[in-house]
Amino acid sequence: MDGNMTRPILHESKALSSSPEPPRPSGHHSPGDAVGLATNSFFGQLSEWSLDQLGALAAFRMTVDKVVEKLNKDVGDWLSRPDGLESLVKIFDSIFFRGKLIDVRCEGATPEKLNGSYGRTSTVNKRVYVYINSQHGRVAGDASVAISVISTVLHECVHAYFVEAACNGINSKTPCTLEACQKLLEQELGKGGHGESWHYLGANVEREARKVLGMEVQLGREAAAIAHFEATGEVLGSAMVQNCFAGRKRLVVVPTTRTRDGRTVKFQ
Repeated sequence: MDGNMTRPILHESKALSSSPEPPRPSGHHSPGDAVGLATNSFFGQLSEWSLDQLGALAAFRMTVDKVVEKLNKDVGDWLSRPDGLESLVKIFDSIFFRGKLIDVRCEGATPEKLNGSYGRTSTVNKRVYVYINSQHGRVAGDASVAISVISTVLHECVHAYFVEAACNGINSKTPCTLEACQKLLEQELGKGGHGESWHYLGANVEREARKVLGMEVQLGREAAAIAHFEATGEVLGSAMVQNCFAGRKRLVVVPTTRTRDGRTVKFQ
């Protein structure tokens, strides 16, 4: 399984599976379990936070707003600063990922290193790294280059979260050899990491970003669903995933000359 999870160039409760789910080993977390750890903190969260926490949230929002201003002014300069991206990941970790990304490093990388993609998540010497294209531009459909960069960072943070929070995350720092976990990993994340669990958590992060930060971010989930099909031949068609695309067009299989088996998927 590829240890590098890449955001496609195109702006792209528990995950369900159509096949019987293997038993979950005691004390371990599959990708689907890890989704629950994050999303359980979303629902009703604002009404339960203390005044101090709400104050911290307001401070986070002000910081992110300042980042947006700087990115829109000079995206290249901001992405070249070693502390900029990591400070953004720390904020998102506090809001969305329950502190699971505390050891994750985030830095800019050349387009050549990323093969032209917007971002990538990898592990190096058992540490998780998120790389963001240092020449990142505005993606079609986004309001600004800042929103595009923030969307890419969040896309990659969802990948990084599974590496940190699932017992057998892709390219895990502490690989688990239990057969049940291997099957759950394949079912719930799939090759490339854009399986049902990734989509469910990504959709929740998009919704929470609108509610908490007032930002209309798009994690490239349409392109990710297409990349998942082309890597696995599996259409993400469960009711849960379709709900993640509520209000958008449905995935259908169409012929293409781009893939080995002559098929891809598109939204229509």
